[in-house]
Amino acid sequence: MKKKIVLLMVCIVCTFMIFSACDNNTGGSSGNQDEGLKGEEFYFRGSFIAEDPRDDPDADPSSAGNPYIDTAEGEAMFDHCMKIEEELNCKIIRISDTYTSTSEFAASYATGQTPTDILCAPFADLLDLYKSEMLVDLYTLKTLDATDEEKWGSEQRKEATTYQGALYAFPVQGSMYFPFTDKYNGAFIYNVDLYNSYGVDMTPAELIENGLWTFSGFQDLLSDVMAPELDRPKYGISLVNSLPTIAVYANGGDVIIKNNKGEYVFGYTTDNAVHALEWARTITLMDGAIAPNSFQEDFEKGNATFALVPASNAISSAISTVGWLPFPYGPDVEYGTTYTSYFGYHETGISILKHTDDPERESVVGTVVNALFEPTDKYGKTGYDEYMARNFFNTQEDYEIYKEHGLNMHYDWSKEMIGSSVVTTFQEAVANAIASSGGSIRQQMEAIEENINENVCKDLNGK
Repeated sequence: MKKKIVLLMVCIVCTFMIFSACDNNTGGSSGNQDEGLKGEEFYFRGSFIAEDPRDDPDADPSSAGNPYIDTAEGEAMFDHCMKIEEELNCKIIRISDTYTSTSEFAASYATGQTPTDILCAPFADLLDLYKSEMLVDLYTLKTLDATDEEKWGSEQRKEATTYQGALYAFPVQGSMYFPFTDKYNGAFIYNVDLYNSYGVDMTPAELIENGLWTFSGFQDLLSDVMAPELDRPKYGISLVNSLPTIAVYANGGDVIIKNNKGEYVFGYTTDNAVHALEWARTITLMDGAIAPNSFQEDFEKGNATFALVPASNAISSAISTVGWLPFPYGPDVEYGTTYTSYFGYHETGISILKHTDDPERESVVGTVVNALFEPTDKYGKTGYDEYMARNFFNTQEDYEIYKEHGLNMHYDWSKEMIGSSVVTTFQEAVANAIASSGGSIRQQMEAIEENINENVCKDLNGK
C-alpha cells in the first residue's frame, strides 16, 4: 500500500452569516483596456487562498517564504492568484474574517467598513444574503459562464445554491479545476483482507462487472461476510452516515423532487424512495448486519467488512487494505447510474456581491472570478487527479470511484429544513420506519408529506 499522508480538506467553517460590501473608495469599474484593471483592489472575504504576507502589517519582512502556506495545494492556489493579479493588473485582497453576528456585519456593510467583492460562506448564510438582495444572480453575468458544467459542476450540484431559478453561489468552493478536495459524505468502502478471509466466490469488482451489485445481490452477499456469533463478533456494515438516505439516492430518489408540473414536492412517498427505505429496513433488521458502535469504530478495529462514512474518514482510515466501492444499485434505476454522496447546508460556496452604487463593477468582478477559478499552472485540468490518486488511494480505480461520487453529489436540502421542527420530524419518521418490521413505510412517509410540502417546498416554489 502506498504511504498515506494527511489530506488537507480545504473547508472554510463560517458559523454566522457574512454580509459584505464594496469599499466606495475602490474606484469605478471602467478602465483603459491597455491598462487592464488599472491596479484596482478586489476583496475576497472568507478566502481559502492563502493571504499575501505583504498585506499583513504584522508580517516579518525578513522571513523567507509564505508562512500561510503549508501544502502543495495551497501553494498552487496562491501562485495562481498572483498570476491573475499580474495578468489583469489588479490586486485580490484575501480576507478570512468572520463576525459574531449578522446584524453587526450588516451594519458594518451599510457603512462601507467591510469592503467585499467575492464571498465564500456556508450555503445557508448565502441564501439569507441573497434574499436580502445583496448577491448577484450568477446566471446574469456575461463575464463568466455559470452554465459551464466542466468548470463549475453539474446543474444537479448547483441545486444547492439555486433559489427560485437564481444561482446565488457556485457550490463547493467554486471551480472544478481548483486543487482542493470536495468535502462530501457517503463514501462506501470495505476491508479487502477481511472480505477475502470469508472465501466468497466473487470479489466486489467481479460482482459489479457481472451486474450483481444490486440491493438484492448485496443483501445475499452480506450474510456471507459477517459472523456476529463469534466471541469477537464480525459485522456487516459500520455506519457513520445514514443508510436509508444513501439507499434512496441509490434507487434514484431524493428528499425533495420536482413533480410532473415542475413543482418541488417531498420525495419520500414515491415508489423508488419507498422501495429503498423498505430495503434499508431489511438490512437494518438483519442480525449482525449493522455494527453496534458508531463513528467507524468497528470498521477501524477490523470487525466490520463494509463502512458507510464521510470521504475524509475513508481516506484517513487506519485499515491498510481499504477498497472503494459504488453503493449497490437499486431496482428502479438503470444499473450503474446512481451516486450516493451528498452535501448539506454547512458546505461553502462562492458568491459575488451587488454594488448598487456601481453596477458595472459586478461584471468586472465576474471577470476576476472567472479567471481566478481557471486551472492552476501547477496542476492544469488533470494534474490534481494524478496527485490525489497517487497520494491518497491504493489504486487508480479507487480514486475514480471517489471522483465520480464527488462529481455527482446530491444536495440533501438541509438548509431548507434545518432550524425548524421539519427536519426533526422527518428524521424521526425515517428512523422509526426502518427500526421495526411492523407498519407501512409508505403510510409513515405520507403522514409527514403535507408538513414538508407546506414548510419547505412552498418557499422553493415561490408561494
